[in-house]
Amino acid sequence: MVKSGRTPLNMLATVSTATCILSTTGFLMWNAGDITIEAAFVPTAMFSSGWQHCRGDTSKRVRTLLTLAMSEGQLSLYYIKQLSTLEEHLQLDAK
Repeated sequence: MVKSGRTPLNMLATVSTATCILSTTGFLMWNAGDITIEAAFVPTAMFSSGWQHCRGDTSKRVRTLLTLAMSEGQLSLYYIKQLSTLEEHLQLDAK
C-alpha cells in the first residue's frame, strides 16, 4: 500500500473508508447524547415514584435505596469523546 500510486481505485477505497468511519462515529455520538438526556430524568422519576407510601421496615429500605440512587445519579455523567473513549465530565463538580 505504501508503493501504490494515486489511482482512482485507491482513492475510492480511502474515501469510502473515511466516510464509513465518520458516519459510524456520528451514530455512536448521537446515541450517547440520547442516553445523557434520558439519564438526567432518572432522579426526578425516582423521587416521584410513590416511595412515601411504604410502611415499616420497607420504608427505611426504600428511602435508603432511593437516597443512594439519587445521589449517584447526581454525580458526573460519562460521555463518549472520540472513538468510544469514556471520559469523566465535570470531574471538579463531583469533588
